[in-house]
Amino acid sequence: MKKQLCKIDSSIDKRSIGYRNRKEAVQKSTDALLHLLGQAKPYGFPAKHLLFDSWFAFPSLIAKVKKQYGLYTICMLKDLPHTSTHTKRNANFERASPKSKKRACKEGVFASAVVGIGHNHDGEPIKARIIFIKDRTHKKEWLALLSTDLELPVEEIIRIYGKRWDIELFFKTTKSFLKLAKEFQGKSYDSMVVHTSIVLFVI
Repeated sequence: MKKQLCKIDSSIDKRSIGYRNRKEAVQKSTDALLHLLGQAKPYGFPAKHLLFDSWFAFPSLIAKVKKQYGLYTICMLKDLPHTSTHTKRNANFERASPKSKKRACKEGVFASAVVGIGHNHDGEPIKARIIFIKDRTHKKEWLALLSTDLELPVEEIIRIYGKRWDIELFFKTTKSFLKLAKEFQGKSYDSMVVHTSIVLFVI
């Protein structure tokens, strides 16, 4: 997004909710994620793991989530170069693909390995478990999950990540049945925020 598109109208009172909403809207997605976690923390939600898809699978973000909020991460990985501290070089998940392995267990798990994904601010290595599993939709392809909770069994990591499907159903419901982003049109940013809020309240 170009910088000029991220400016907030200077005429809006900085003490208003409208200004706060606009400020949050122009944040980077990774910063917005940490901001939302900060808002949830005072309410004392008994969460141990944070689930997200491959859009947020960045080692630096995963490290911040653990350090600032004490949450383990379970996420999907995308096929992008990542730095692996145990190899001291860039490792591409496509090269680490388990397609060459002939055997797979009943749960569809090809392989799993503990790798380094970076260091925290104290210089201590951050380790995570990567699990390669069969893609149920595309039988000949595979998926990679990452978990920073090394005590969890492989099957439990897969089960926990499967809970994200409820989120996908949520978005499907809001778009298909409540016509989010389809039924309403408006030029006012505040009116769009209100419309979205009403739809979420209905859910």
